[in-house]
Amino acid sequence: MSFCWMSPHSRKSKTDPLHEYRGVMFPRGVARDHLDAMPHFQTREDDIAVVSYPKTGTTWMLEIVSRVLSVGGKADRTSEEIGRLLESTVPGSSKPSHVSLEDMASPRVITTHLPRQFVPPGLSKPTGNVKVLVVMRNPKDTAVSSYHFVNKTHQQSGSKVPLKWDSFSQEFLQGKAGWGSYFDHLSGWWQMHNDPHFLFIKYEDMKKDLRAAVKKVANFLEVSLDEDTLQDVVNDCTFGSMKANMAKSQHAGKKVLARKGVVGDWKQHFTLEQSDSFDAMFRRALGGTGLDFEYDEADGTVPAKLIV
Repeated sequence: MSFCWMSPHSRKSKTDPLHEYRGVMFPRGVARDHLDAMPHFQTREDDIAVVSYPKTGTTWMLEIVSRVLSVGGKADRTSEEIGRLLESTVPGSSKPSHVSLEDMASPRVITTHLPRQFVPPGLSKPTGNVKVLVVMRNPKDTAVSSYHFVNKTHQQSGSKVPLKWDSFSQEFLQGKAGWGSYFDHLSGWWQMHNDPHFLFIKYEDMKKDLRAAVKKVANFLEVSLDEDTLQDVVNDCTFGSMKANMAKSQHAGKKVLARKGVVGDWKQHFTLEQSDSFDAMFRRALGGTGLDFEYDEADGTVPAKLIV
């Protein structure tokens, strides 16, 4: 499960939930000594990693990966068990996740929100049979989903003053939220899109054709599924099924992870000026790289100015 992260606009000086590490803001739960340990973390030949920025479809992908590995007889762990971030501490324990992973049986599933420059070398430049799934979502819906998630976690902690969208969106655009700039995150990982160790998959594609997405993940993980089993996994991994299961969770944070799960909700929040600012930032960070996103679920088209 993704670690809670917050906007700097919500911070109080005595209880600052964010800290800076090598120019990037991280939640306090991602301790400096954890980040210092990343270059020394040893990957294994058959490790599987799920890489994502918060609120881009992490939990959804983990559910798919856990089901595919389970029905394929490769591993039998729930999405919650494999959703402990590499860079954080195991819930209910003082042991960092990167330490507890040393005792996990192979194949391990490693989950991280880290930018590529901070992950262990075995994940930034994999060798052997290491597999890395990178989950991506259009930046505007990511910002909106992040905004609502942060407000819900604030409410759970007793805050009665909601964050304002205008200030949050500006901070998100400037990379001042936890885990830093999403545009830099995308740019760093997208550099590896031609490397066969990587599978890049978009939230929008999962929404458009979940069956195709599950099949792509299974093929990447070298798991053969017959048509009936494939359909069972798809049925279990629909956004509706996943949201209903999370609503029953005993973990308060998990109950607020899933909201609408739609493409294009950003239109209910963005002004034209804000939309143009996000477009300009995307072009600066990823112009000419071939990466594009769908921003509208209704017709599946991408405005011409957003194709780079």
